[in-house]
Amino acid sequence: MNITVPRYLIIGLAAIFSAYHLLLATVSIDVPREKAPYVAAMILYAVATAASLWISRTPRMPIWLAAFNAVVAVVVPLLVTSQLSHGAGDSYAAWHLSLIHI
Repeated sequence: MNITVPRYLIIGLAAIFSAYHLLLATVSIDVPREKAPYVAAMILYAVATAASLWISRTPRMPIWLAAFNAVVAVVVPLLVTSQLSHGAGDSYAAWHLSLIHI
């Protein structure tokens, strides 16, 4: 027995999950000291997500996109964490922490 999940369902769930992270970041936009790096991290994450979830003919991710995603996974926490105070780790401003675990 072979059970398959449609590709559009997996991509849709991933898009919802990514949108949730961006919603958490938007809700806590007043927490960081400077908003520019925080918003830049949100934009970088949105671009990486859109590029990764873009439906292509091949199911395999290109090497350049995987490298870009790896760079984003390093840069986003640096941008966001550098703008948070020590007590902000308990709030939704730490939305970027769950991105690393994906």
